Amino acid sequence: VTETPRIRNEEKRNLSLGGHVGFDSLPDQLVSKSVTQGFSFNILCVGEHTG
Repeated sequence: VTETPRIRNEEKRNLSLGGHVGFDSLPDQLVSKSVTQGFSFNILCVGEHTG
């Protein structure tokens, strides 16, 4: 069995969160990223024209 080394308290980093973190926030993060970086949107329509 291999033991993992323990980190002393002086070596720990504290990170402040900028908002909610989790899988349910992924759509919001992707929208924010797309708005700031831009995106391309392609539509393909396939169907029958009766007229």
